[in-house]
Amino acid sequence: KSAAQFSIFGIEAGKLAEKRSRDIEVKSFASRMVTENTRLYNDLKKLAADNHLLLPVESNKEHMGYIKQLNDLQAKNFDSTYLRSTRKTHYQALIAYQKAGKNTNRLINSFAISKTELLKEQFLSANNISKKLE
Repeated sequence: KSAAQFSIFGIEAGKLAEKRSRDIEVKSFASRMVTENTRLYNDLKKLAADNHLLLPVESNKEHMGYIKQLNDLQAKNFDSTYLRSTRKTHYQALIAYQKAGKNTNRLINSFAISKTELLKEQFLSANNISKKLE
C-alpha cells in the first residue's frame, strides 16, 4: 500500500513540476517521474489484484502536505523544494521496497527486489540535479 502511495506522489508531484519548474533538467526529470511512476503504479495494481489486495488511490497525508506546499511556493523556491521532497520520498520508498523484498509472498518479494534499482536510480538522479542547482 505504501508503494502505491509513493507512486501516486511521484505522479502528482511530477505533473506539478512539469508545469511549474523553471529548469529544463528538473522538467525532464519530472516528466520521467510521471512516466515511470505511472508504469510502476499500474504494475502494482496488477500485483495487488493477483494477491487480492486493495491499493490506495490517493497520496497519504504526508505526501498531500508536500503537494500543498509545492502548490503554494513561489517559483524561485519550487525546484529545490520539489527535489528535496522527491529525494525524501524516494528514500522512504527504498526502505519500504527493501522491507517488501523480505516478504514471505514470493510474488511481492520478487516485485520489490526488481523495482529497487529503479528507485535507487531515481533517488540518485534527483540528488545529482539538486547538487547542480545549488
